[in-house]
Amino acid sequence: MPAHLFIDAGNSHLKAAWKTDADCYYWQADQVHHLLATVPHQPDEIWVASVADQAEQQQLYTALTQGYASPIHRVSVVDYQHHLPTLYAPHQLGVDRWLAMLACQQAAPGPCLVIDCGTAATFDQVNADGVHEGGYILPGLDLMQQSIWQGTAIPKTDLCDLTPHLAQDTTAAIVQGSHHALASLAHHMFSTLPQNTTVFIGGGGGQALLPYLSIPYTYKPQMVIDGLVCLAQQTMS
Repeated sequence: MPAHLFIDAGNSHLKAAWKTDADCYYWQADQVHHLLATVPHQPDEIWVASVADQAEQQQLYTALTQGYASPIHRVSVVDYQHHLPTLYAPHQLGVDRWLAMLACQQAAPGPCLVIDCGTAATFDQVNADGVHEGGYILPGLDLMQQSIWQGTAIPKTDLCDLTPHLAQDTTAAIVQGSHHALASLAHHMFSTLPQNTTVFIGGGGGQALLPYLSIPYTYKPQMVIDGLVCLAQQTMS
């Protein structure tokens, strides 16, 4: 693979990967110019997946077209769904969710449960034939906790305990409650799936969820970027 730039524009952060035949490295930033300042030289191709709002997407694409003469592939589920068919309404399925599933399917073909804990937490199920059957969306850990701080008069205090046991202070009760809520859905979904199902966990809040899980899992923190790399490789093959 020649030098490729892959960008995942999420709700909270911009993530990128630079990949050549010899190397691949990842980084993230909050601003477009900070992200692009790390690009080592002119890429041969640029692949972009974005769930950011329209203004942020336009800012990103303007910076890319002004900075590089490289072709830019704007990935959408509707255009590429033949690589991973879905029973979900394709125009409503976030491209980040779809790419995460594509990466996990390549890593472990067969039935899988893909949990991406970002601003929102998404739970998606792919069957043994490689078809996305559907899933669920919950607030991510931060959003779930913020809904209580902002919607009640409960005072926020320093966190005294962050273990997967019964909390003994209010802040810990809220934080641990959000973790257990996501873990409970993961456990429930896993109990309904075939025994050879592989569970993948990723996203910015994915690592924080791991101590609350009692099911086997594979931690894959860069699922969306990895999905972009998979898609580029599949379209070139």
